[in-house]
Amino acid sequence: MPHSPPVPPGNQSPYPLAEPPHERHDVAPAVAAPLPDRTLSDRHIRTGIAAALGIGAIAALVAGIVAARRQPPARPAPKPKSKGSKKKR
Repeated sequence: MPHSPPVPPGNQSPYPLAEPPHERHDVAPAVAAPLPDRTLSDRHIRTGIAAALGIGAIAALVAGIVAARRQPPARPAPKPKSKGSKKKR
């Protein structure tokens, strides 16, 4: 028993490739809302955000350079080993 649906006559799909246009006269066509005008304050906000990101990137770069050039602190010279106490026999 095959699990596929039966082949329609003429080997044509019952579902058309292109759907016919829908004609609905009771609904008004959609109109895109106008975009709000960008004010000067929007431009200032975006400039401020860009400046803050730029300053942060420069600060991270400088911190990375400083950390890479930093040398580890000098280790103190090792203490001479003590010979231990001599016991009298």
